Amino acid sequence: MKVIGKRSVASLVGLIIHVAWYGQLVLYCFAGIVLLVVFLVKDQVVSDIPVALRSYQTVSGLSTINPELQNAALTLKAGSLHVEQKVTWQVILSAAGSFAGFAVLGLLITYLLRQIFATLLREEPFVQENAHRLRKIALLIMLISPLRLLEDLYHYWFLTGNFKLANDVFAIDLVIDVQSLLTGLVLLIIAELFRLATLVKEENELTV
Repeated sequence: MKVIGKRSVASLVGLIIHVAWYGQLVLYCFAGIVLLVVFLVKDQVVSDIPVALRSYQTVSGLSTINPELQNAALTLKAGSLHVEQKVTWQVILSAAGSFAGFAVLGLLITYLLRQIFATLLREEPFVQENAHRLRKIALLIMLISPLRLLEDLYHYWFLTGNFKLANDVFAIDLVIDVQSLLTGLVLLIIAELFRLATLVKEENELTV
């Protein structure tokens, strides 16, 4: 089975990544347009916010501090707060920021992968550019963890600033995405191996 070059495993994976790139573009553009239309047309939007509590007792006495938030309902089993809120710049920016952050990460990673697999089709994988691309992909993947931490911090700030419970308090549930951090570290090592292999290849070509 041919691994790299034309009509190989790399060409098949490259095709999948190529399709995924354009699929992401279409999906994110469509989702962005839908999000914009919802904010322009509707006076209120519905949100389901993940919730963590200090104790897992029966929840009662949920009260809203912010009068712009209506029909708030806390479902302990699902671990989420269902709430309707008026469309404000704060709501728009928080939704757009979260959406744009992960969308840009996904597009950048897919774009760099496309460039790497293009060199595999040419059967020229060991070039310095691929080492740089792998390093960038590693750093982008490692960014997923702090982005999720920021999202959790925002949810905690939103809950404590707008709601209170009679028999419990909201807890901050910060989860470190270990998988993305480990994946990024492994890719950093592979990127360094690529860089060293490229240097050896260039030295061999000079000595011939």
